[in-house]
Amino acid sequence: MSNRVRRQHTVSKFYLNGFADDAGRIRRVSLPGDPAPVLSTGDASVIKDFYTVTLPDGSLSDFFERAFSKIESSAAEALKLILSGT
Repeated sequence: MSNRVRRQHTVSKFYLNGFADDAGRIRRVSLPGDPAPVLSTGDASVIKDFYTVTLPDGSLSDFFERAFSKIESSAAEALKLILSGT
């Protein structure tokens, strides 16, 4: 699959946006003493091929990333409605 999603969020971008500043950035803090860079929510919590699986034929699939994306899109819309009070 040549158009496989490679940059996969381990925490949903819509969830990260809830903690972001007006410019859509958050600060990532790992361990004491480590640098705490400011990142866009598009770059935060991204691991290349995190949900990619190898199929029995040896090909790589991003099925889980795409499935999570659909679920997270619906969840984001529901959360927006809840937070707006409608």
